[in-house]
Amino acid sequence: MPEIDPRYIARLERRIGQLEAQEARLLNEGRRESLPGSFVTGRSGQSSAYSRKLDRQLDRTIDNAVKLRQVTQDLAGYRLRLERYRAGLVHRNGRPVKVEAPKTAKVAVPIATAEQVKAMFPEAVTISRTRWSKTHTDYRGYVEHDGLRVPFMMLPASEGGYGPVVIVADEK
Repeated sequence: MPEIDPRYIARLERRIGQLEAQEARLLNEGRRESLPGSFVTGRSGQSSAYSRKLDRQLDRTIDNAVKLRQVTQDLAGYRLRLERYRAGLVHRNGRPVKVEAPKTAKVAVPIATAEQVKAMFPEAVTISRTRWSKTHTDYRGYVEHDGLRVPFMMLPASEGGYGPVVIVADEK
């Protein structure tokens, strides 16, 4: 867990305070500068200066809305950064703290002997070590059964199809 720097926290809190004040100011400006609502009759009787004034006011309102959205996003980001920093999830630069995964030892499961395979699966087919090693790995493998790894292999249908096999030494 990284060391917590109180100066960095104070700096983040100060920036959050500035953004909150800016957000409040932009929200107030948006309420004060509401546009006049009746445009039903069009421009009848309005001077062009008044239309320009309304256009400028509308532009300011749009600009304030854009600024407000940006300030709100920045504020949410700073709050999240402060929260994650206090929790010790990130460093000052914003990169996550690396947590080492606990090491779990793999338990070695013993391979069943030929006698054990015959006892568990009487229908197991006997094959030679050479045939086992020449068969592609997609068609052979080990299946854990009763705490032992039992060899299984895809055989021709005449020999029983997919099933357990007993591997015996090659005859010399």
